Amino acid sequence: MTEEKIMPGPGGGRLSTLLRWVGTVITIFIFGYFINQHWEEFREGLSLFGIRMSLLIVIVTVLSRLFISFRWHFLLRVIEPRVKPRFTISTTFAGLFASNFMPTTIGGDIFRLAAGVSQRYDATHVASSLILDRLIGMFGMILALPLNLVYLTADKLRELTTPATAVVALPVWLQGLTRKARSAFDKLMQTLALWKDHPGSLALALLSTAAHMGCLYFTLWLLFERQGEHISFIMVAGLWSLSYFFTLIPISINGYGLQELSITFLYTHIGGASMEASLVTALMIRVAQAFASLPGAFFIPQFFKIRQKYTENADESYLDDRDPDE
Repeated sequence: MTEEKIMPGPGGGRLSTLLRWVGTVITIFIFGYFINQHWEEFREGLSLFGIRMSLLIVIVTVLSRLFISFRWHFLLRVIEPRVKPRFTISTTFAGLFASNFMPTTIGGDIFRLAAGVSQRYDATHVASSLILDRLIGMFGMILALPLNLVYLTADKLRELTTPATAVVALPVWLQGLTRKARSAFDKLMQTLALWKDHPGSLALALLSTAAHMGCLYFTLWLLFERQGEHISFIMVAGLWSLSYFFTLIPISINGYGLQELSITFLYTHIGGASMEASLVTALMIRVAQAFASLPGAFFIPQFFKIRQKYTENADESYLDDRDPDE
């Protein structure tokens, strides 16, 4: 498994980026339209969150990011025993910060791959650990999907396919999910070979992703509770997992707009929350995630310095063997 499996290839790159930009603009515009239609209620909802509550939400979101770091650390240390927790934590946060601006859902992974190579870790090993890291994260969300079956009545399924909600139409989503699931399974079978003799590390990675998901679901539940919307924790978890797979559709930058629309739609039409509360929750969770990634801004410069120093001291044989896209 090579790094090309993670890093986007040159073919179709411009068209893909253009589509993401167009999709982002359209979905953000639609989300903004909904806010404008419910402006007074939306403003009242935002006013419910004081400094203490907002700080608590950010802290729990940072904690969830730490568990993401631990998940990758448990995987990477199997094939790179030299790795330290400080590296995986700082690199993960830097990657999360970078992904806010990169026109692809895997921008953070590209940064983590480059940071690993700059530390003289084997590029193939780092790439494989990143693929498995993503697959385990996706596996956790898949496990939460059945929680939706309790709430998906026939009437609500019909709502999911109405013309007004074509932006997240169920048939298109299911078709895309099937393709992604098949591709993920194929990659998983190839990648697991390096970790097959380390079930303990895989178990710790799964526990880390479960802890991350728990923090995320608690944040969403708290956001709704604060607005007087009493949605069960199970429903919050199931609907977020559904929203997560909507955001994997490659039509926006880092899920901007698409995540907000899917959250608003699902928690309103299936969760029974008001449109205003769903809009506020969608915006607050995005802001919390952005704030939680800010520590990564302090780590990015140090990796560029390490990489520059390493490149200057590297011998010619190493430079010749490097991937030209690094």
